[in-house]
Amino acid sequence: MPPDIFANTNTSVSILFIDTKNIKDYCVLVDASSFGEKIKDANDNQKTVLRSFETEKIVNSYLNEINENGYLVTVKYDDIKNRNYKINAGQYFSVEVNFEIMDRDKFNKMKKKNINEIKNIIYDNEKLTKEIFEIMEKIENEN
Repeated sequence: MPPDIFANTNTSVSILFIDTKNIKDYCVLVDASSFGEKIKDANDNQKTVLRSFETEKIVNSYLNEINENGYLVTVKYDDIKNRNYKINAGQYFSVEVNFEIMDRDKFNKMKKKNINEIKNIIYDNEKLTKEIFEIMEKIENEN
């Protein structure tokens, strides 16, 4: 399930369905960690909520064993046994890493841009901090 699905905790959530009538030699694992929409609840806590189309997608994929976009995998029970019966889905999904190879000039331009952005953030932070202290001093002097 997506992270932060419960307010006030970022504990990972897994849901396990056990079908005692299953005669297959494998189980189906679904990784829905990339699903959901971040919202704030009434207490201003951020949590992730599955949208109805995502719930339908998960259920449909599970029931029909449709491996769309790599978030579903079938795992043979022997594979689970060989991994000491660990069933956390992350062990059975391949991770795709996207990266870009860039030349030194492009890297240096990007580095300079990022350094300038960081300097601007620090400058803005210092400016806001100064303004806050000035406001606090005015309030203090009014009393």
